[in-house]
Amino acid sequence: MTSISAEISMQRVAIGGVYRKHLSSVWFSIAATWAIAYVLWQGVGFTQLLLWAVILTLFNVGRFTYALQRIRSADFLDDPRQEERMMSLGLLLTGIGFAVGYAGFVDRAPLGEQYAVVAINVGLCAGAAIVLIGSRLAFIAFIAPFIGVVISTMLWCAVVEGDTLNGVIAMMLVLYVFGVLLYQRQAECALLYNIRLRFEKDELLAHKDDLLAELQVLNRELSADREAFLTASLTDGLTGLANRRHFDRTLAREWDRCRRDGVPFACVMLDIDHFKPFNDRYGHMAGDDCLRAVASIIATTVSRGGDFAARFGGEEFVLLLPGTDVLGAKVLAERIREMTEERAIAHAGGCAERVVTLSAGIASLIPSERFASAQTLVDLADEALYEAKGRGRNRVVARDIDHDEISLPD
Repeated sequence: MTSISAEISMQRVAIGGVYRKHLSSVWFSIAATWAIAYVLWQGVGFTQLLLWAVILTLFNVGRFTYALQRIRSADFLDDPRQEERMMSLGLLLTGIGFAVGYAGFVDRAPLGEQYAVVAINVGLCAGAAIVLIGSRLAFIAFIAPFIGVVISTMLWCAVVEGDTLNGVIAMMLVLYVFGVLLYQRQAECALLYNIRLRFEKDELLAHKDDLLAELQVLNRELSADREAFLTASLTDGLTGLANRRHFDRTLAREWDRCRRDGVPFACVMLDIDHFKPFNDRYGHMAGDDCLRAVASIIATTVSRGGDFAARFGGEEFVLLLPGTDVLGAKVLAERIREMTEERAIAHAGGCAERVVTLSAGIASLIPSERFASAQTLVDLADEALYEAKGRGRNRVVARDIDHDEISLPD
């Protein structure tokens, strides 16, 4: 909501509230009219006083009828300032009516009855200050005529006739009016402040669902960014396999789990044969393509739940196979070696096969207090890999605690 539309909406609420409340003031005005007529009955002529009271009563009834009709109309408060002006005009005419009654009849009444009429006018001023909170224009339009006449008349008596009491009362009325105006102003500010708070609350509630939806989107984006960060921190950027940091964490976790369960734990170290000559001959871009191709073969082959593949460093890869013995690990390693050779990535730089090949070293054991740490498993697999390279590469060599090599069955 823009500031202009919000301001108009708050004006509608404030003026609409005053407009509805001031309907009740009509009956107080009528009651005050007949109260003044009753007070002045003995000292003023019957016909003139009755005519004044009837005219003012009929005017107030007409004002009530018009205001009620406006409230029920479809275009009520389309222009709140116009409604305020019309309300103020009706109150101004009512105030003039009371001023006419005071100026026309009070000077002919005894002094006590004059002061009684003044008291009624003071009561009207106090009631208007409460009822018309939210429209200073309407309040001033109502009280200015009759309070002005009362104060002016008393000051005239004090100056011209030397009536000190009327002068004192006039000054007290001036102070009273200023006090009422100050109260009315403070009450109006409090009303507008409360209306503004209500609008802000309603606006927040109206946008609550939007804000919650936006918050959910931000949370999802934050979660996605967090997942992306965690994935990037644990993934090798070139091959898409897990990186060395991820490998170290997984090795320690799976080692402890296999030790608790008493099951074998296999590690396979894989190395691309003659990779440096490949890089030297075909360039580093081709070397990166070769690493990605081998990583793709490994990722496709290592698909069992719990098995783990990572880039160990350079052209080396490593597999962790919980619950797998030496024979099972060697079957998997042989499959990867064969698929790499079948991929037929040209390599004329030192390979007899003239294509890229792999060498693999395998170790498998059941973790127990007999072994110092999980690094023992990695060291055994690395020794087996070193032996595979020593035997001519493009082969798989397995080590376990009891045998130097395990051969596949025919």
